[in-house]
This record gives sequence, C-alpha cells and structure tokens, in this order.
Amino acid sequence: MNTALSMQIETGDQIVTVSAGVCGESTDLSSDEHLSIWGSRGRLQYESDRRAESVSSLRIVRDGRPTYETSFEGVSSDNPTMSKLRDFVEATVSGTQPTISGEVGVVLAELRAAIRESWEEGTTVDVASRLDDREHVTNPFEE
Repeated sequence: MNTALSMQIETGDQIVTVSAGVCGESTDLSSDEHLSIWGSRGRLQYESDRRAESVSSLRIVRDGRPTYETSFEGVSSDNPTMSKLRDFVEATVSGTQPTISGEVGVVLAELRAAIRESWEEGTTVDVASRLDDREHVTNPFEE
C-alpha cells in the first residue's frame, strides 16, 4: 500500500496546505507515515518508520530554516491497523462505543470518495459541500 494525499483547507482568510503519505507492507500490517502541514511562513513535518523500532521525528521549519527538530522512539509498539481492529472488536463484544465514532467514519469515507473523484476527473473536489449534503454529519470544515 502506497498512498499520498494533498489538500488545501480554507480557514477564514487563510489557506493551509496539508500533505500526507502512508507506505505500508501488507505482510505485517505496519506502515510508515508522513504528514506535512504547510503555512505561508513554514511547515510542520512528522515522519514515522515502523520498521525502525517505532522511531519518529518532528521538524518545524520557519522562513526556510529548521527551528525545531527532534526524534523519539517507542511512541507506540502497536501498529495503527491492529489498534483499530482491536478497538472495533472490543466495542462490539462489550457493547460500548468505539473510540472513533461512526460519524468520523462517514467523514473519512466522503473524503476518500472525493480523493478518488479528484483523481479520476483530474479536478479539485469541494469536500465541505459534500458533507453539507449529509444532514446527520457534522461538517468539520465549517467555522
């Protein structure tokens, strides 16, 4: 599995560009993750390498120069896919609410559908308007 996503989020009069990437090995359900959030003056960058004993790094760049960098180990010995599966099974067996609500799942499903549509059509897709069409979903992009 190799996936990359870039999107722009409008917040009032500002536009923030976000890019995320996931590279995983299907044999052990582990993944490497990359997240960059770009602003007008810099970026925040997070990377994890699950195969390197859960080593992660965080870097902040402002005006073209790194202002903060750190690496850390052992953030989680569990991989994200197994955590989600375990949480779902525990909620189903115990009859409790899962950690992540169904509403979040609907938002993610709409986001995935918009990403696919954007790729297939070669155009920008307005995710916020797609969510506005769903009465039971709270639009996280509204102010």
